[in-house]
Amino acid sequence: MSSEKTIMGHLVLGYPDLETSYKTAKKYVEARIKYLELQIPFSHPTADGVVITNANRQAIHTNNVTVADCLEWMKRLHLEFPKQQIVPMTYLNKVVCFGIDNFINALEALGIENLIVPDLPFDTREAQVIHTSSVKLVPVIAPNITKDRIQLALVHKPNLVYIMSDYKITGYGFGIHQNMEASIAQIRSHSDAQIGIGFGITSAADVKQIVAIADFSIVGSALIKAEEQNVLEEKLSELVSE
Repeated sequence: MSSEKTIMGHLVLGYPDLETSYKTAKKYVEARIKYLELQIPFSHPTADGVVITNANRQAIHTNNVTVADCLEWMKRLHLEFPKQQIVPMTYLNKVVCFGIDNFINALEALGIENLIVPDLPFDTREAQVIHTSSVKLVPVIAPNITKDRIQLALVHKPNLVYIMSDYKITGYGFGIHQNMEASIAQIRSHSDAQIGIGFGITSAADVKQIVAIADFSIVGSALIKAEEQNVLEEKLSELVSE
């Protein structure tokens, strides 16, 4: 599997500020990160650990970054890199406050195909609004999801499926749950979706372990830490190495 197919890189828009986060995104693109997971910041990101939470709170409380700011940011990136796969990520509160229809219309205008909202169950009324658009909601699921829930998650034919490596929040140790391979096999028996595994991935060895069983690994906290330590290019090079 080529390196450009192995990584989804997570980035908090507006951290440490909007312009710097744009420059960081360009580094991801130059490193051949296939999917850019672009987080629209939220003050209480419940699935995230301290690194991503702090980044979100600085973007919100210090820089006053809004959903509208993030959509303009994505438009700029799309114009500069029209072939780059952009996967916005945020929490339901931000989408509802902006207006689900307005939000989805904005994503459609940019040709964005996938959206991650980890606290939005895929069988709710809000999810149905997304399902009727051209934007595909990415199911975020636990590794021991039941067979019935897997089938429900795949009803609307997502392009991508995001599986948590284990029960944890982001950025806290890496380990693959014992039921992971069974869950992946179940998904593959019902869907052609690309499967990614995230939470706790920090090294090339972690990435290699994941892409042996899935299609791509999802890296967030490790990249933010690398940027803070001014070693992002080196970290990206390590992670995408063959």
